[in-house]
Amino acid sequence: MRFSEKTYIMKRLTLLLTAVVFVVSAAAQFTLEPEPFLLNERAEKEPVPYPNVRQADIMWSKTVWRRIDLREKINLPLYYPVENYYDINSPFFPLDKRYNVVSLLLYEVMAYYGNTQAIKNTDPNNDKVTVLNKLLEAEQSNEKKGFGPLGKKSDPSYLNYYVYDDDEFKIPKSFTSVWESLGGGYDSVPKYSIYGEEIVDENGKLIYEKVEKSMRIDQVVELQLKEVWYFDKNRSKMEVRILAICPVRLYYDEYFKKDMRVEIGWFYFPAVRKAFANHEVFNRGNDAERRSFDDIFFKRMFNGYIYAETNVYNNRKINEYQQGADALHEAEEIKDDIFKFEHDLWNY
Repeated sequence: MRFSEKTYIMKRLTLLLTAVVFVVSAAAQFTLEPEPFLLNERAEKEPVPYPNVRQADIMWSKTVWRRIDLREKINLPLYYPVENYYDINSPFFPLDKRYNVVSLLLYEVMAYYGNTQAIKNTDPNNDKVTVLNKLLEAEQSNEKKGFGPLGKKSDPSYLNYYVYDDDEFKIPKSFTSVWESLGGGYDSVPKYSIYGEEIVDENGKLIYEKVEKSMRIDQVVELQLKEVWYFDKNRSKMEVRILAICPVRLYYDEYFKKDMRVEIGWFYFPAVRKAFANHEVFNRGNDAERRSFDDIFFKRMFNGYIYAETNVYNNRKINEYQQGADALHEAEEIKDDIFKFEHDLWNY
């Protein structure tokens, strides 16, 4: 082999070894990134503002109540992620930074009553008992001081509290009531020994102990909305505003042996839009598309049916005078009446 050929081979080997060393050193210096691109934070995103409307421009309006079944396919992004059993810490640590709509509302309630974010930042290792006790203490303190979520003294305004027992925002609901409506609370059960035997006192009576029950957010499979549809003659457009949102828990009660329906509480919707705008929901078709809870409600990307409208009979519900298929037909007629009102205003 000639000298020039040996030199050429040595240069190639040197170049190859240099490339291998460079690749190995580059691989050793990698940094762990959860995504291949930098995700923008949404903490300061504001919800889409409503257009200004004058009362004089509202030539027609109708208030309706709508029910959303979260088990329908189009509504699943509002239901998941969900677990069978939730403790008081669950809203602190969402899956992939995602909440379902009920967990997000619960987190906001906890943030109001117990300054949850401050608790989390101070001691991330707080167990559920410690957090719960702080929440209950904060609730009692707020009630004594008369403070609402805006830090003002209590008055009849719906903005002075966070969640209400009715859709008219007349009866405030405490954190304890919300917690118990979700299946939480305390229960007394017989105390057992390590051998599985019931423990009795000196008089032969069973000894009971207090245990905490887990919240069953997975049983919240419905949402109720209170909406106002109106025609703005200034903009020549039919609009809708969601006034209130209420999660509903459906479950079978083993004690009463019947199906139960429990309203968790009515939230003033404009007050929760800020939180909705800053939390994402899952998009089946595109993980890079940043869709929020506020986008789903503002763009009407859900399916539901009307179960009541304002009427002279104390705003009675449809199921109070129609049943089965007739009730569904009545709900469709109410929806069609809203559509036809706007349609009939135009001449073609």
